Amino acid sequence: MSAEPETQGVEGPEAAGKGSADGDNLKRAISGDVGGFNRLVAQHWAAVASYASKVLGVGPRSGEDIAQEVFLKLWAGDIRWSGEGSSRAFLLGVTRNLCLNRRRKESLRKRLSDKVRTQFQLWQRMPNPGEDLQASELQRRLDVVLESMPARRREVFLLIRMQGLSYAEVAEIMGISAQTVANQMTLALKQLRQAL
Repeated sequence: MSAEPETQGVEGPEAAGKGSADGDNLKRAISGDVGGFNRLVAQHWAAVASYASKVLGVGPRSGEDIAQEVFLKLWAGDIRWSGEGSSRAFLLGVTRNLCLNRRRKESLRKRLSDKVRTQFQLWQRMPNPGEDLQASELQRRLDVVLESMPARRREVFLLIRMQGLSYAEVAEIMGISAQTVANQMTLALKQLRQAL
């Protein structure tokens, strides 16, 4: 039914060279041919979904979600094929990359959640009255400035300064480049300096 990851490089009867029907289906799917795409999905859906669920270590539903993402990306032209090797190996390689990306994002989300929980526990301690007054006034002013920031800039600032994430981690979570994160952080700090 489905090949284990170790068999990806093994050439079998379904191996797709440039002239095989399997390779032609992949070429046709990439070029937007519905028939070729449908044949490719019918031939490889089960293997892609099974492999994804094994890589993720979860139930078949998550594997099917990844399989759907693989084929949607292929149909949308978001992934390219060099024309070499089997379409099965190509699709399993794309599947592996999407699974690794999903695991990395879930790990970042978990770390963020843990940091929020830790920060909340720190905020629960009771300050003395003088500290309380100073802290509440500073927090009020900070809240006003943060509310006036554009949403993306505010989110970047909160993730970096309040949650302690790196620019690369924030870029991964928000789906933007690290340079965009740096630009937004610079603008946020400038706005805070001017306001406070």
